[in-house]
Amino acid sequence: MHGAPYFIAPSEQRHAPFMLWLSAGFRDRFAIDNDCLAARSGQQFSHDNVFHSVLGMLNINTAVYNPALDIFNACTNGH
Repeated sequence: MHGAPYFIAPSEQRHAPFMLWLSAGFRDRFAIDNDCLAARSGQQFSHDNVFHSVLGMLNINTAVYNPALDIFNACTNGH
């Protein structure tokens, strides 16, 4: 059902756990504020956020990047 409309997709496809571990070196290199991320841990995100978050986390510049869908955008020193 990966090509099916969202409203008929089963809960297992719409609600998936997400775990993130970033080394201190990675956080420092990409200026990611760990306390900010911890404060956002209770927020709900979806698979829609993954693509834009990876682009933003790695500072990849592209016209398709949407900072509003980037989980890390609010937690970087460059923000």
